[in-house]
Amino acid sequence: MRLRTLFLVALSLAALVGGLWYWRKTEAASARRLHAWESQQRIEATAAVLQRQMDGPAQTLPLVDFAELIAKNSGLTVEIERLALDVEGKDLASIWIDVPRGTLSIGSVLRLGLSPHGLCYDIEERRLTITTPTVSRDRTRLRAVVYPLPQPELASSEVYEGMWQDIAVRFVAEGEWDATGGDGYCASVPGGLVIVHTPDVHRQVRHLLESLSRMVSQPESLAPVPLLPPMSSDARNHIRAAVKKPAAIDFHDVPLRKAVSELAWQHNVPIVVNATELIEAGVDPDQKITIHSDSRSLESLLRRMLDTLEITFMVRDDAVVVTTHEDAESSENMATVAYPVHDLVAVQGGRDYDPLIDLITTTIAPEKWQDGSGPMRSVAEFDGRLLISQTWDVHAEIEQLLSQLRRSLSYDQDQSAAEGRDDEARAPDKMVIRTHDVRPLTDPDVGIFDERQLEEFLTGMVAYEYWNGHGGPGALRTFRGLAVIGQTVKRHDQIERLLAAVERHCLRQPQADGERPWVIDFEADPAAERMEEQLTQLLKIEFDEKTIQAAIARISEHTQVPIHIDNECLPDTLVPTLPLAMLRAPDLTLAGTLDRILRPRGMGYVAGPGRLTVVHLEDVVRHRLPRLYRVDDLLDEARDVESIAALIQDQTDPSAWMRRGGAPGLNVTRPLASGWIGVSADSRQHERVADVLREMRTGVLPPRERERRELDKQLGEWNELRNQREAAEFLKRPDAPPADPFAESQPCKP
Repeated sequence: MRLRTLFLVALSLAALVGGLWYWRKTEAASARRLHAWESQQRIEATAAVLQRQMDGPAQTLPLVDFAELIAKNSGLTVEIERLALDVEGKDLASIWIDVPRGTLSIGSVLRLGLSPHGLCYDIEERRLTITTPTVSRDRTRLRAVVYPLPQPELASSEVYEGMWQDIAVRFVAEGEWDATGGDGYCASVPGGLVIVHTPDVHRQVRHLLESLSRMVSQPESLAPVPLLPPMSSDARNHIRAAVKKPAAIDFHDVPLRKAVSELAWQHNVPIVVNATELIEAGVDPDQKITIHSDSRSLESLLRRMLDTLEITFMVRDDAVVVTTHEDAESSENMATVAYPVHDLVAVQGGRDYDPLIDLITTTIAPEKWQDGSGPMRSVAEFDGRLLISQTWDVHAEIEQLLSQLRRSLSYDQDQSAAEGRDDEARAPDKMVIRTHDVRPLTDPDVGIFDERQLEEFLTGMVAYEYWNGHGGPGALRTFRGLAVIGQTVKRHDQIERLLAAVERHCLRQPQADGERPWVIDFEADPAAERMEEQLTQLLKIEFDEKTIQAAIARISEHTQVPIHIDNECLPDTLVPTLPLAMLRAPDLTLAGTLDRILRPRGMGYVAGPGRLTVVHLEDVVRHRLPRLYRVDDLLDEARDVESIAALIQDQTDPSAWMRRGGAPGLNVTRPLASGWIGVSADSRQHERVADVLREMRTGVLPPRERERRELDKQLGEWNELRNQREAAEFLKRPDAPPADPFAESQPCKP
């Protein structure tokens, strides 16, 4: 009994001591956690100081003086970790920091000044330490943090824990997570995210999650919201407005940095030059430039000025940064922006993001939307928004595209629809994106296309090989009755004329015959029409010239038609003997005469405004023009539009058409339901198409086409003679046919 009592007393004492030890341990752990939390709060308060604005002139300072400038404006202690610089081989005395002019946050000034030199900074309690990324505690030390997420009853039904996890991993420090071989870790738990990463990444994650949590399902504004890197909407809007304003420059042998500084002062926008990146790319930041231009936007002038040096600019840290293309497109300089698209993805019963995502990624820089392994990495759906990580250039195009879509879908045809057209008019070969309203053409009642047929029609009629489906850069997608097209300004103008003509003349609505032309020529002008008439005129002329150049000069003098010869392609070729005999025919047209001189030598001509140009036949097909031919009067029970299209190809050099193995883009498009045929061809083929249709209507073969068919027959006979002679020589037969009349000269090679 006594032993039992002693045992119980000892057990009680042990429990008491254990409880006291556990209590002390818990208290100590709580104190450490409280201290760590308070320390973290003080660090976050220090980080908040960096959001203060500082204003000053553009200047270049030694790193030590730069640290003093930051300390003066922030009230923090700023230290330089000299040992880290020594380890990296950086000489403190040789580091000079460019401070941009204007009003920027202290954090922006730090990042803009330090990053070109491969430096960064650590944030501690009331202290900043300038160091290198390899020893930076904010970039190498891992911390575990649990982030609470909006609870289900407060969050949208579209957003769940797994989506938050995917967004964090996809848009913050991509490639630095365990799934891709990095040190970071992210997992979703009920009501939160557990993230293990560096303090620098945690700040980005916290800013991203807080920004998204503040977004309501139906935003008051459709303006894009910058998320990462942190950038105030005011600063972003100020820069975007500044670069769109008209500007003028007149620099003669002015150093690049001085020119940039002058533009920054004139337009009150911070512009800095990343000299380190330029020097590494072999570009002198003080290289002298000469440029004069006016009545353009600042953005357009900057691009023109920098294009001469093969560099570019981007927007980062509340400033415009002049740098290399490689730096602007690096993962470190990607910007993440949230685009409200509720109105563009709404469908009956929910939201469908896929058509809009496909539209954006197909028409805007399609090569920049996938990583090396293939899957999409730059776009995510979030509660009626698209989160997009891309370069500054791409974001500018996305914003413009969404604005065009909304404007077109609302039939708003105000002056803003022409935004940027002045700059575009000065650069006809610049790739731009425009929306074209094609709802009347695809309307089920009066339209003549579905969306797929419209895409085939446009790509077949205008610049066939310049579309991404045919190996070119152009892009075309239809979206809710709009054709969204990425092409050059010049080809956009062609497309607009083509669509307007189709809508006016080819819809199923009845029109009087007097209002419907037989041919719609989108490039027609009075000079070109006069040239067409001159080609059909009879030419009575005797030739004794020995060269094509001399014969062409004689024809030009006799007809008063300017004829230019592409001397780079055409040598001083002898005129063939047999064609000269045929040229004496009294009923030969100018077109027939040129065909007989040029075609046997592999040459042809292109009819342009006011003159003819002699080129190689392979170059002729590159001068294609789209035209529409009306054929409704030729339709009957035995002949439909398809058969007329086939007949045209049969009667006009069949092997030349793309669908029969000829040149790409030489095309008779899908016949239109209202009795029209679209043809994309060079001027010579258009002449033959017009003559074939004229023969079908009148039963009389036009002189120009009769001459060409005779020439086709004779060329075939001559080729047969040449083949027989070559075969006879090969077999060494004594009965070889007469010599090839073309053997005395060789055809021009392109």
